[in-house]
Amino acid sequence: MTRRLYYEDQYMKDFEATVVDLLEFPDTLGLVLDKTAFYPEGGGQPADTGLIEARKFRFKVTWVKEEGKDIIHLGSMEGRISPGGVVRGIIDWDRRYRLMRMHTAAHLLETAVEKVVGTAIVWGSGINVNDARLDFKARISSEELPKIEEEINALVKMDVPVSARFVEKEEAERILKEYGLELGKQYLALEQLRIVEIKGIRADPCGGTHVSKTGEIGQVKLLGRKSKGAGITRIRFTVVP
Repeated sequence: MTRRLYYEDQYMKDFEATVVDLLEFPDTLGLVLDKTAFYPEGGGQPADTGLIEARKFRFKVTWVKEEGKDIIHLGSMEGRISPGGVVRGIIDWDRRYRLMRMHTAAHLLETAVEKVVGTAIVWGSGINVNDARLDFKARISSEELPKIEEEINALVKMDVPVSARFVEKEEAERILKEYGLELGKQYLALEQLRIVEIKGIRADPCGGTHVSKTGEIGQVKLLGRKSKGAGITRIRFTVVP
């Protein structure tokens, strides 16, 4: 089982770990450590990239995935290392931090859209380094985008704390109820959930990485909207700088 350091400290840029296993796949290599700060793909957020190094060993991490209780780092290797070897992991921090800003902005976008158009259920999402998108079960016109952009940037400027913690399901339901939200059916079978709370604004079950205050997001720019049919509207956005 890999210890998930990215949940203990979302701002961890490098770490020391021990090699547990080396894996071979048809088109790449895999490295399993006893602990890692590399975030695996999940929840609409891409995996981290970076380096894992030791003396006469270098592993370029191009993707990370979760497999059962293990986190597998995928990439290419120079040199040799055996299980038990000690390595240093280095996150591509500029990339990760931007994804954190984008992910927290996505949560705020839900609130901003609801303020302008009313109830709008998120139907899908995708976060990338340069832009992101949320699909809403709602009809949103192009004329409403400037107001939504104004609303989300007002929320950003509030600079309120963002926290993430694991809680029992009953506690998660209580926290969400405080914000007028309900736990989705897909979470009801879980005993514990990770709740991301943007103080005074909203709370959501989420496994991704986030900034610690909304002011870190910077300015949010809406890039456009597109009707996806069946009453679904896609909104694309980015953060600057």
